[in-house]
Amino acid sequence: MKNGNSNTKLILLHPYIQKQGRSNRLWLLAFVSFFTVAFLLMVIYATESITSKTAAAAQPWQALLASLLGALSSVPISDVLRKCSSPCNFLVFGLTQETLLWKALNHNGRTVFIDENRYYAAYYEELHPEIDAFNVQYMTKISETGELIVLAKEQIRNEYGPRGNGPDTSGRMQPMFTSGVLARSKKGGNPKTHIFVHDYYRDVEKMCWDEFLCKENMVEYTDTLAHFVVERMEENIFEYCRKKNNNTLTTDS
Repeated sequence: MKNGNSNTKLILLHPYIQKQGRSNRLWLLAFVSFFTVAFLLMVIYATESITSKTAAAAQPWQALLASLLGALSSVPISDVLRKCSSPCNFLVFGLTQETLLWKALNHNGRTVFIDENRYYAAYYEELHPEIDAFNVQYMTKISETGELIVLAKEQIRNEYGPRGNGPDTSGRMQPMFTSGVLARSKKGGNPKTHIFVHDYYRDVEKMCWDEFLCKENMVEYTDTLAHFVVERMEENIFEYCRKKNNNTLTTDS
């Protein structure tokens, strides 16, 4: 009987050992599955984080580009530069926070900047050697706008212009006058020149572009920016605005 009971006990122990082996395998499988899922989640999170950082880095540039170029919705400055025959010559009056952007937009051409502050121009060139900046001195005053317009009508001269809006500042008369002269007297290449005027609605700017860039050449404008396309002029013609001069002749007769 004792031997029989011993055998019976041994037989009853075999199923318990088998169940314990299966349980260990199940725990091992669950452990491996847990770490596999955790690893996949980490990979997915890292990928989303990199993508979001890249998108976040691109957002400031896109916002800056939209804010600077959104002023002209149908004919943005970037499109004008892109369609310009290569190499495109881009003349910018004044060094501002958008200087590097204008340089980048005209990457296939030459961009030249003119500023009245020679120290700032030298500093900017030292800071950004790829920038071509030139210093000029301005002798005009906003308070003399009327006299300067009369003088400019009588004698065509190449002069550059500054920034400013006070009565004793140089104003933007010379930049617009010079742009009009350069556009009409250009040699070779595309006969059309694109000119953009900021704050064109102000009294001084309006007087100057109305005289030297002409309303007939305005192709696009917004609240702060106007776009003119001025064509090359024949050497024996000295009239700036055809429509204005025709109206004047008709009135005088």
